[in-house]
Amino acid sequence: MRFPSGILPQMWLNGLRSTEKPGALSFKDWIKMGDGFAVTSLPTNSSIEIQVHQEQDFLRPAAFEINIWASSAFETITSIANNPIRSNAIAWPLIQLYYSSFFSAHSILRAFGFICSRLESVHITTLRKYAHAIGLPASISDGFYVFEYDRSLSRIYAQNVKDSHADTWKTFFKLLNILSTEVLNIKATSTTKIAASDCFTGLCDILKNGGSATGGNWLSMFRNRVNYQKSNGAWYPYDKSNPTTKDLLHSIARWKSQDPEFLLRHSNNEIKNFVEASVFIVYLCRIMITELSQTRLLNEHFVDRGGIDYLYFSKVEKSKSA
Repeated sequence: MRFPSGILPQMWLNGLRSTEKPGALSFKDWIKMGDGFAVTSLPTNSSIEIQVHQEQDFLRPAAFEINIWASSAFETITSIANNPIRSNAIAWPLIQLYYSSFFSAHSILRAFGFICSRLESVHITTLRKYAHAIGLPASISDGFYVFEYDRSLSRIYAQNVKDSHADTWKTFFKLLNILSTEVLNIKATSTTKIAASDCFTGLCDILKNGGSATGGNWLSMFRNRVNYQKSNGAWYPYDKSNPTTKDLLHSIARWKSQDPEFLLRHSNNEIKNFVEASVFIVYLCRIMITELSQTRLLNEHFVDRGGIDYLYFSKVEKSKSA
């Protein structure tokens, strides 16, 4: 399955093209300040509906976090190094790769209106104050929330969930399924649209691992097994049939691919599938940041603060001034 680049600009939040440098205001900071939104409903004790006054009020903190998560992903994956002493010592490279894909997923989610974040009491205090102002009994509590922005209504729906990693991947899995359908409606050739849809679906297949991870959190499950159960022969004594660190670095380097089509490969081998999916997610994040920069409507654009400049700094992308 080959993923064609150049399709994401038709699918992410339109206002991101005209979002300038957002300063250092995170989404949680925005919630704490209570500026630019109103609480309109508390459907349950664990859910919140928020009306955004103007879309840019939401996009500025979302844009700041798109950059933070993307640059963290790029910094993590570029720090994965060969082990000159133990060529089969692939545990830490796999764990680093996991976090790079996890950070990338966070960045990608925000570009499409999804934010997974933990709210502390200081944030809940603001939300309760707004709820009380319209006569709502605010029984919401702190915890890890999934926020989903409805661009047609300028409304955010928030749900208190349980697990920061599993529920982030569940949300990412949901987004991929949405994109696999929505991409069929963009302006492109049928071949391009079908190829992109097949890649989103193929990535979903890996993330659910044949049904063992119905929420799409298989990468997290695999990372936990390697990290805590010392599985898959990634730690000493090593499984010599595993790829070496040199082989692993060769596969990981594909996130920097300049090919206009990225080949997504599905294998029967767990480590190969883990690497393939993780690298593809980081690749998606990279081309998203690059295409956000290329399709910007402003000279002073938010991706200049952390996203695209890290790609220039690490020489993954060529600066226009180079």
